[in-house]
Amino acid sequence: MLLNFRHKRFLARKLPVLALITLVWLFALIGIVRAIKLPPDTSAAFIQTSGPNASLGVGDFYTNVEGDNDTHFLRVNVPCTWPGDQPITFALFDPEIQEPDPDRTIEPPFADDEIRDDTNTTVHMPPDTNIQFADVTTFTLYALNNQGQIDHTVVGPVAFTPSLTNSTNGLWVEMVTFTPNTPNFGCGLYGLSAETANNDDNAWKLSVSYDPDCTVSLPGNPGTCAGVGQAQSTALNNGNEQDDADGIPGTGDDLLISAVKLSYQHENANSNTLTCQIFYHLVYPDDRPVVTFHNFDLDTNNSTGSTSTVTHTSPTGRVIVGAGSANRSWNNAPTPPQIPPVRGGDVIQVAPDEVGLWQTEVCVRRDNQYIFEGQRDEVVFLQAPPAPNLVVSKDDGRTIVGQNDTLNYTIGFSNIADTTPLVPAVPGAAEQVTLTDTLPPNTTFVNCQVNSPFTGSCVENPTGIVTARINELVVAGASGSVNLTVQVNANAPTGFLTNTVRLDYVGSIIALQYPPKTATDIDEVQPQAATATPTDTPPPTATATATPTTPAPAPTSDSTNTPEPTATTPPGSTPTTPPGSTPTPTSPSSSPSRGDQGATNPTPVPPPPAAPGIASIPAPEPTPTGVLYLPETGYRPVTPQDRSTQHLFIGFGVLLGVALGGLLFWRIRRHRA
Repeated sequence: MLLNFRHKRFLARKLPVLALITLVWLFALIGIVRAIKLPPDTSAAFIQTSGPNASLGVGDFYTNVEGDNDTHFLRVNVPCTWPGDQPITFALFDPEIQEPDPDRTIEPPFADDEIRDDTNTTVHMPPDTNIQFADVTTFTLYALNNQGQIDHTVVGPVAFTPSLTNSTNGLWVEMVTFTPNTPNFGCGLYGLSAETANNDDNAWKLSVSYDPDCTVSLPGNPGTCAGVGQAQSTALNNGNEQDDADGIPGTGDDLLISAVKLSYQHENANSNTLTCQIFYHLVYPDDRPVVTFHNFDLDTNNSTGSTSTVTHTSPTGRVIVGAGSANRSWNNAPTPPQIPPVRGGDVIQVAPDEVGLWQTEVCVRRDNQYIFEGQRDEVVFLQAPPAPNLVVSKDDGRTIVGQNDTLNYTIGFSNIADTTPLVPAVPGAAEQVTLTDTLPPNTTFVNCQVNSPFTGSCVENPTGIVTARINELVVAGASGSVNLTVQVNANAPTGFLTNTVRLDYVGSIIALQYPPKTATDIDEVQPQAATATPTDTPPPTATATATPTTPAPAPTSDSTNTPEPTATTPPGSTPTTPPGSTPTPTSPSSSPSRGDQGATNPTPVPPPPAAPGIASIPAPEPTPTGVLYLPETGYRPVTPQDRSTQHLFIGFGVLLGVALGGLLFWRIRRHRA
């Protein structure tokens, strides 16, 4: 009885621990998915949009009359795998210029507005006094076309006038909530412009997410998150927001924000402490052999920015110390300074294996507004974007074959981004997955097929080249296979049959063509046994004894994968410049966009046509109505392989947690009794 009692007491002590372990395990299975924000919550940075008449020395080249005299501009990619009836909420933090600023010792998000009078002097008086100088701010949301140009306005311009009674200061405010099926909206690429009317600095942030608290909310037809107030702000930022539709990373339905023209400032309780922001930006093969990275107004020539640092890291891990920029200047700009300022930049030689996702860390003190641009006319991310990581295998289960033998190859492919992500990227899905098998000499194609749960085509064309194209997205953690049957020719000579397959694929959110992976199978062809033919011969006078020979050892099948992939040239070319500074700006440059979405198709939205040598991606559901379909986002049916196992584990985890909790409650009640 003593042993039994001690055992029960041990269980009672351990039950809370077991319950906690169960909950941790359950959350690990589900994954923590939050809203996509720019800048992210973990950052000390915020966007700061200056008016055109602020001093250029403030740090905003893009909006200044002595610089680009343009608006701030960013892009949001809504993938066409997003369900047609699932809402997407665009929310702005602190979009109005107002004092006092949010307490820098309590939170992010941070936002430090700066109000200037008619002489461009910063005023720090109470809100009821300096509000007379506060500028109106304006935000406009656009649908972009296949060149990344503005197609039409979907929301706005939305003006925020400084107010003492209905202030957005320190609050999240809904701009719009829509579904891809909402008329005038859809899936595809959106552009958001921000303007400040005169000479103030507006500090703000953007959040884009599926927020279950928010119903569809359009101008003139408000939803549950519309309006200004603490209740709405709490609902927009209470932690239940998702940046992808199904809450599972790597399934190709991720929302993505990229910066085109923005300036930043950091907040910190200590004005002398450096805080850092990592920027992620892409280098393509056609950018080689030299790239130039730009930053503006880090103030390295005065006390504000004398300790600022810039550090670039290539995909191979090579670290390059960059040059900071002086006041009112680009880094390494020609001297003497010119108006408008002329770009200089960090000029870097790029090796072939350094094509892909670069990181640049910028460290500054508080109150130092600056720009990090990367390469000119390329987008920049403030959170690592998703990327797939595919591998391939090939085997026929044999090493020795003969003439006329039939060989049945199994070609496997897997997206291992869930377990082996391409750091610093997060798990992503792949599309346009293509397997190209070059048949060895002295063999003949018989047939091939793509196996369930995937579908696709598999043909020999031209002779000796077999190509299989996968229709669906290959999500992180998914695997598939192709069966290929060939026959060894009757006159095949002895020797080795070497059969290599090549795997090509493209990222589904960022349309990057990754370097191919390969796998090889090697068999040895041995001669058929000779058949004796009787002939009339004289009686032998001697008997010869044959000594058999031992064949050389046959090599085993070899399946290899090339090193970790780096990005290569995606469809499309450079991203475009943003709209002008008026409430309805002109379209950006006509160059097709690249980096955060690839090419799109004009409105109305047909399924994308098949390109030569590339399988057409199935038309997504829902059909976009106003924003244009992106070829790099395809429809992926939810297969049992994608979901059933995970749902089974989640259900089991919930039941186990409930059971353990109930048993603990019963033990406590019994012990007290």
